[in-house]
Amino acid sequence: SFFIQMDRAAKKGLDFRPRFLWRLVLLLAIGYLHGLIVRVDILLIYAILGFVLVLMYKWPTKLLAGITLFLFLGGATLVPVAYKSLTAPAVEQVERVAERPASRPAGPRKVPTLSETIESNAWDGIVGKMRFQVSSGRIYLTLGLFILGFIVGRIRLFERMDEFRSRLNRWALLALAGLGLLYVARSYFPPVAWGEVSFYSWMSSTTTNLINLLTAYLWVIVVMEGYRLQKVQRAMAPLVSYGRMGLTNYIAQSVIGVFIFSGFGLDWSHLGVFLSVLVCLAYTGMQILFSHYWLKEFRYGPMEWLWRTGTYMKWQPLAR
Repeated sequence: SFFIQMDRAAKKGLDFRPRFLWRLVLLLAIGYLHGLIVRVDILLIYAILGFVLVLMYKWPTKLLAGITLFLFLGGATLVPVAYKSLTAPAVEQVERVAERPASRPAGPRKVPTLSETIESNAWDGIVGKMRFQVSSGRIYLTLGLFILGFIVGRIRLFERMDEFRSRLNRWALLALAGLGLLYVARSYFPPVAWGEVSFYSWMSSTTTNLINLLTAYLWVIVVMEGYRLQKVQRAMAPLVSYGRMGLTNYIAQSVIGVFIFSGFGLDWSHLGVFLSVLVCLAYTGMQILFSHYWLKEFRYGPMEWLWRTGTYMKWQPLAR
């Protein structure tokens, strides 16, 4: 979407970067407010990485491809491992303390209230989220995917699908073989503690990230190949509206999900995985229907309209 907006503006002789930076500031604010309720909000991370993407706008495609490969192979997360290996003392003195059996809580678990949740998420939630993003390498993976999306737009991949199709399918076979090798390799890694900075922890997290990437790539190929069929296009048509209202649906789903499952809401956390998934699928189905009928009457979803209005600092037409 970053490339599409920049490209459309460039065709009109405009530099969209200043406007896009302001758009990211608004997304940062939306993400922070959303994160007060939903600690695992991802919009804040997207906004931060968007600033990096703007800086890379005019960088050569080959350089961007090299950076993407570096991030996907865990190059960024290897830096602290290398630093520790160079600065750690030759012999570490470790004081071992006998472990005490964990005592059971005297009373029932205290469920935080809504105000306590907001107060905790206002700062501690952000710090915890950033620590997880960096230690797991997830933030570098997301940046790599952002750059990859930018490259896909720059080479006009979806406009030249017939030209790239055979190459993409060959890569899918390699991805399938790579998945098998990675799963086998991961079974030989020794267990590591969460947050541990070591070569084995780097190998473990990088292998998991590569498995996720290759799996996602295979799904993309399946969707693109399936979408070439008219029957599949008709079957997936309702999802178009759901995707066009992605920001609205993401925020609504997570906020309502918190109130369904949290202690200060309906407290349905006892349902278990199976029933919880059914609840989420039912709610997602309702969102798909809502999006389909909403966009028959309006140009944008509510949050998309608000974000667009803020971007241009002018009320945007909403009704069709």
